[in-house]
Amino acid sequence: MILVTGASGLLGSNLVLTGKKTGRTMGTVTNRHRIRLSGVPDWQLDLTDAAAVRGLIRQAKPEVVIHCAAQTNLDAAETDPHGTACINVEVPRVLAAAAAEFGSQFVYPSTDAVFDGTRSMNVEGDPVRPLSVYGRTKYDGEVACAKANPGTLIARINIYGWNAQAKQSLAEWMLSKLEAGESFPGFTDVYFCPMLVNDFADVLFAMLDHRLSGIYHVCGSERISKYDFAARIARAFGLDDGKVQRASVHDSPLIAQRALDISMSTGRVTAAIGRPMPSVQQGLRRFAMLRETGFLSELKAMVGE
Repeated sequence: MILVTGASGLLGSNLVLTGKKTGRTMGTVTNRHRIRLSGVPDWQLDLTDAAAVRGLIRQAKPEVVIHCAAQTNLDAAETDPHGTACINVEVPRVLAAAAAEFGSQFVYPSTDAVFDGTRSMNVEGDPVRPLSVYGRTKYDGEVACAKANPGTLIARINIYGWNAQAKQSLAEWMLSKLEAGESFPGFTDVYFCPMLVNDFADVLFAMLDHRLSGIYHVCGSERISKYDFAARIARAFGLDDGKVQRASVHDSPLIAQRALDISMSTGRVTAAIGRPMPSVQQGLRRFAMLRETGFLSELKAMVGE
């Protein structure tokens, strides 16, 4: 069994549904939003309860634990550093230790926000210097998990996709604005390597099949600005890319400091699993197809209140 925590979020829900559709045995851990998917057991648990976490791993005996539960809102993290550290550092440390104790592989999805934006296409050995509470806690989580469980697989990511819940990923927010015919800002001075969450799921499962551990950068193959990404979304869905207004992140009301270039090289993971990471165009084509073919409807239906 592959046990996914935070299974009702963007990453967790797509991992679970993608895994089930590809014949993998999945299990889920949720808090408020239960998972309703035939053949997939769901455990409702407070992950801050260390004894309960250890008891669950002992009971479920998963082959793999993928820890998707996290505080990922950069601005919210900035206003609550203590709570964010609990969720992004202490909870995964306890889970990683429990996984090691009961013989489970542990996966910690991390972030490109561990970098300060002063270089392009960062590789795994480059020095980290996170600028935000979110980035610092995710890096601290990497260190804590690797110490508690030396076999931990750490995947630094930047994902977008369809959400099972009402909240929107960056791409969903951009698309909703475009479909409503509304103008919105696109940052011309922020660069990243976005990856569709379902493409990440496919790559992660391949990494598990190859029994990888350590740090890998798992993202799209292209470095692109937020502005250009929004324009590509418009074109992929046949919408007006003129609604994307050129803007600078320095003029935005965001609270947390954002690095200007968090692009990452995917050479290591490509060599490890023997396949290239998808391009922006490939990801957006699949993003559109998932809505057209009913995957999005299935995703929404599997998450309860």
